[in-house]
Amino acid sequence: MHPHWCVYLVHNSLKFYFPFFLFMTHLTANGHLTQSQKDEANKLNITHTEMVDIVLQRLADENEKRVKSTKSTVVVDCKSPIIVIGHGPDWEKEAIKIKGTKIPIIATDVCSIPLLDMGIIPTYICTYEEALKRINVDLFDFKRIDEHSIQVIGSTITREWLEEELDKIGMDLYRFSLYSAYEINNVGIFSCMFAERMLKADKVILIGMNSWDSVKWNPYVNWYSSWRKYLNKLPDKFFINCTQGGVLYTGKVLESDFNNLVINRYA
Repeated sequence: MHPHWCVYLVHNSLKFYFPFFLFMTHLTANGHLTQSQKDEANKLNITHTEMVDIVLQRLADENEKRVKSTKSTVVVDCKSPIIVIGHGPDWEKEAIKIKGTKIPIIATDVCSIPLLDMGIIPTYICTYEEALKRINVDLFDFKRIDEHSIQVIGSTITREWLEEELDKIGMDLYRFSLYSAYEINNVGIFSCMFAERMLKADKVILIGMNSWDSVKWNPYVNWYSSWRKYLNKLPDKFFINCTQGGVLYTGKVLESDFNNLVINRYA
């Protein structure tokens, strides 16, 4: 028998019991194990990389349970809310709930065409490139961008071909520059910064921004680290997470199903 403060997990076909507190603790802001998590990994003779996977999986499981159990109505007073839609696991199941909303929507580039197919028209489409990471034309439906007058937001290093394609339909690419390259490694954070710094949002509602899939494991550690650093700079409850699961969220973030969220907007 194991005490109630232990957690039973199966990892790579091995069975482990861990002290519960290890999984109520996030990784460090740099995405590394805490010292107590390292000590426990060493005792169990597993690698630190394996321990990171296990900690993140446990956090994802706990967050999913917490969001699913949040049934009560959440009321938020704000002036300028913005919805940001990311491409996390099962994001479409959450996105369909916002259909018909009057709140402005920022779609990350990979979500833009599926959203349009769902009848959800984003106000903005954000796309972010890095020196070694290129976007491609398949992420954009220029005909519908023109039809719905959707503003496309690029980074300071977005390649010129996108600007040229938008010019063909008489639209401009807006280059958002109020960030430092070291702050961002993905389009989700880029979109949130655009909402916060350019649109002056006072609440950002996150759809599909859970950034975790237990099948994919460690590619999400860098996302996690960048997100935590960004989150720590903002006021508590600036973000409202409306997606089940994920490892990004702490007590600084409100949790609500979008269907249970009431936004009181004031002038």
